[in-house]
Amino acid sequence: MDNKEFKFEGRFISVKVEESRFGMYEIVIGHSPFGGEIIAIHKDDVLLVEQFRHPTGLSMWELPGGAVDTTEDPLLGAIREAEEEVNITFKPEDLTLVSVRYPVPSLMNVVTNTYLGHLPDDFDRTTVIHQASELDDARWFNIDELIENYKKDPASDINGVVGSLLQAKALGLI
Repeated sequence: MDNKEFKFEGRFISVKVEESRFGMYEIVIGHSPFGGEIIAIHKDDVLLVEQFRHPTGLSMWELPGGAVDTTEDPLLGAIREAEEEVNITFKPEDLTLVSVRYPVPSLMNVVTNTYLGHLPDDFDRTTVIHQASELDDARWFNIDELIENYKKDPASDINGVVGSLLQAKALGLI
């Protein structure tokens, strides 16, 4: 075995195995401490992506987004992530900051800025293509139905999404 070998390399963390005089040990290396995501609204629907999350061992529905590079503006990082994940392009002036979420130990280790953007009524949903290498699926959900279903099952995996939607509603953005 090489003196240093990566067991896992991801956007948020990497895990490296190193040898020392005491034996082998794992080192967790953190990457950017920031994330960005976009609430993409088309008419009465919101776009969610399904992605496997290692800390939970489950695929979870969430907003399109991801890690923001350390030298990148969080807004521009969120726009880049939406383009990469689902092929939707937003302009910075068309997005509104809705919330800032702080780390949740062992699940989300980044500060995440959530932005909201309305797509035009004539937006062609068939142009949304989920990035197969990162995502399991991408789908449009009716906002009110999503919130109502969450109220029936608050332990579901969409609590962060619903919290952001409720915040956007409270701000009069949707």
